[in-house]
Amino acid sequence: MRQALAGAGTGGNPRWAGLAQATGSYDQSHMTAESHALFDVPPTAFAPGRLPAARPCGPGR
Repeated sequence: MRQALAGAGTGGNPRWAGLAQATGSYDQSHMTAESHALFDVPPTAFAPGRLPAARPCGPGR
């Protein structure tokens, strides 16, 4: 995910399918599912800087 998000940058319209393939995801939908599982937001939220609110990790999350 770090590589995909770094490749997306902070502007424009990145080619998510190409980034997914280049960074080891099977395809764009799998990369998006992984982003939702890790961050509760799609990778497109990171490109323009719309980051999720910080919250503690751990049991009962």
